[in-house]
Amino acid sequence: MIRASRPRLFVLYLVVAALLFGLATRVWYLQVKTGSKYVAQATSERIRQVVEPSVLGLQVAYAGYFTPLVIDGTSIIKIVKTP
Repeated sequence: MIRASRPRLFVLYLVVAALLFGLATRVWYLQVKTGSKYVAQATSERIRQVVEPSVLGLQVAYAGYFTPLVIDGTSIIKIVKTP
């Protein structure tokens, strides 16, 4: 190894070590320090309300006259995903 390149290589090692330390610090901050905040946010978003209008309209049966089978309207569909 060339003697003049040793200080440059040492500086490169320091830069890589500093970047890895910064990355590890950020991962620790997100996982440990503020992890409970993200757990609460994910729990609150587990159930959501979706309002979807009826696509087909009024459903009727004909037996000499029209009898409504289904009343058209919007409904709230709850999507629940349990762990």
